Amino acid sequence: MRLAIASLPCLSLILVGCSSYNAPKAAPTPLPVPTPPAATPVFSVVGGMYTVPQTVTISDATAGAIVYYTTNGSAPTPSSNQYAGPVTVGSSETLMATAIAPGHLISAVASVSYTITPQPPPPNGTVLHGQVPLAGAHVYLFAANDTGYGKASVSLLEPALAGASDSIGAYVTTGTDGSFVITGDYTCTANTQVYLYALGGDPGSGNNPASGLLTVLGNCPSSGSFPVTTVKITVNELSTVAAAYSIAGFATDATHVSSSGTQLAQTGIANAFANAANLTDLSTGMALTATPASNGIVPQNELNTLADLLAACVSGTNISSCSTLFENATVDGTSTGTTPTDTATAAINIAHHPGENVAALYTLAGTSSSFTPALTTQPNDFTIALQFPLQDGTAVISGANGGHPIAIDAEGSVWLATPSQKSVLKFSNSGALLSPAAGYTGGGLNDPQSIAIDVLGNAWIANYNFLDSTQQPNGTVVEFSNSGTLLSPSSGFGPFAPSYLSSIAIDASGNAWVPYGDGVAGLSSAGAILSAVANPSGAGLGIDGIAIDTAGNIWGAVPYGTTLFDEFSMSGSIVNPPTAGQFSCGAPFEPEQEPEGVAIDASGDVWITSGQGFTKESKSPIPACSGKGGGIDPPPEGVGGDIALDGDGNAWVVNGALTEFANSGVPVSPSNGYKVPIVPNSIAPDGSGNLWVRGGKGANLTDTLVEMIGASAPVVTPIATGVKNNALGSRP
Repeated sequence: MRLAIASLPCLSLILVGCSSYNAPKAAPTPLPVPTPPAATPVFSVVGGMYTVPQTVTISDATAGAIVYYTTNGSAPTPSSNQYAGPVTVGSSETLMATAIAPGHLISAVASVSYTITPQPPPPNGTVLHGQVPLAGAHVYLFAANDTGYGKASVSLLEPALAGASDSIGAYVTTGTDGSFVITGDYTCTANTQVYLYALGGDPGSGNNPASGLLTVLGNCPSSGSFPVTTVKITVNELSTVAAAYSIAGFATDATHVSSSGTQLAQTGIANAFANAANLTDLSTGMALTATPASNGIVPQNELNTLADLLAACVSGTNISSCSTLFENATVDGTSTGTTPTDTATAAINIAHHPGENVAALYTLAGTSSSFTPALTTQPNDFTIALQFPLQDGTAVISGANGGHPIAIDAEGSVWLATPSQKSVLKFSNSGALLSPAAGYTGGGLNDPQSIAIDVLGNAWIANYNFLDSTQQPNGTVVEFSNSGTLLSPSSGFGPFAPSYLSSIAIDASGNAWVPYGDGVAGLSSAGAILSAVANPSGAGLGIDGIAIDTAGNIWGAVPYGTTLFDEFSMSGSIVNPPTAGQFSCGAPFEPEQEPEGVAIDASGDVWITSGQGFTKESKSPIPACSGKGGGIDPPPEGVGGDIALDGDGNAWVVNGALTEFANSGVPVSPSNGYKVPIVPNSIAPDGSGNLWVRGGKGANLTDTLVEMIGASAPVVTPIATGVKNNALGSRP
């Protein structure tokens, strides 16, 4: 068995000759040498983001290579564009290329993407006197300071880049044609307000160091580089007038424009700077006839007249040429006040005191004809008023009975109670309509008389509403959100019967208060009745206008009897016994003069209007008294008009005219008041330094809204926020 197994290998050897010889193997066939691809093309400019077009060359390391490329992101082929020279990439695109060379395969595809985002042109333009270039003027770029009122503006130009600087700041200099360019010389902080100031310059007769001109650029964007959307900026006397009036509430002089850092202040100053575009065109420097966004009427002739009185100085050769202007445009409007040293500051001073030295200034304007058409007769004052006609209504709102048919919210928007439309209208700070044309409606609005805004921005309306056959007044309160959504029931809160709801005010907690018989009634922010006492012990006869102090007490004007007003607690009771808590100011008002309007200032003093004039009263043993003046024109059997306090504590009164008084009671307006192009009936100052006036225009007294640019001091709005933050009659 073993032998058989052992012999098996030998059998296989015998079959092959049983030999150990190995035959040689045949050599393998060589593999063919592969054809190499051409080198991948190379671009001279790396991909990325650029602000200007890029010139790109495409090269290839393979000898004799032909490059084909595309610019639309598709893979190139031999039928694509053949590269023959540099490729200009003028917009965002993807460049792809491939190469073909003799003895080589087609190359791999090279790809690169470019994003071209052109930057807007830098601030550039021309400084002019009328249409004459000002050569050698120093052009400064400033941002409004936000660390407090009265602070110096912030210079934005870098001295090393601008090439020159002085005690005012870095500047660039205009050429012989008045042109200037600011490129790469500055960075502004997002949401700060920016303006240009040009000082000096030669109009052809020599350099005039008293020539100061302004132009508002506005809100700096988040990029920190100001986007100028026009080919050029024109800086001239008209742009100076527009800037001076728009920013008057925040300007001390041309180089001191500032506000506090609060949100209300920043909103106010942004709206103020934006208003310059409602007066002049940034590119041409010419006065507009209509506001761009709202088609409001612009007083072009008056703007041209103001520009002409500045031009009379700019055309001179030295400061002495400006003596008439400077003597009549002092810091306080008086003959003893500090005189300005340049025309820009003079314009700001005129905006602060538009009723002073009008005759002398108008005569000065007549010596220049740089801007036309101009006024042909001397104006009553130099206030600038934009007009916004309302929706074919009539001015049925009297502004009396203590009502405020106009109110301003925290955004600077203007709210109007409109009885003729049984609605509420809302306008932006630039005068553009924000509500529907017919207004916000519903909630039982029948005869809306007065409006107040709470700290959330909701609007509360005191509404007359005759609900029964006896025609007894059953007043209701209607509430809308800031966007116009009805928040009260379909028939409003209430009714409060019988009661004429002529006025409404909001306290620090968001509660709404209205007159109720001889007392007051309060609604919570949710509409629940907090208190409703029609005849509290010791009250006078009837209540019309009401206002709320920072302690939460409600003050009501008493139109009849011997007292002027009452003070109520939130429970509806008289705060003090009548002998101590009801006041008169020296001689009592004459019969039938009907105290109506009431307002409270930062010191807690109470201001009240009547047909005879107004008084300012306090709880001190000897009340502070004020009377007639400043244009108050009591009509026979007159009634008290609307009253409001601005951020400097000045009182604005509608009583036969539009008048202004310092907090001391001294008249600020001319002896016949400020003249506005309407018959005024109600007023409200805003957070930008503008005074909004409502009234009738023309024979039919068409309901018209007027914005007096820069007339008042910026004030905390809405009034309810002033109550809550102890900031009534204060700057934001």
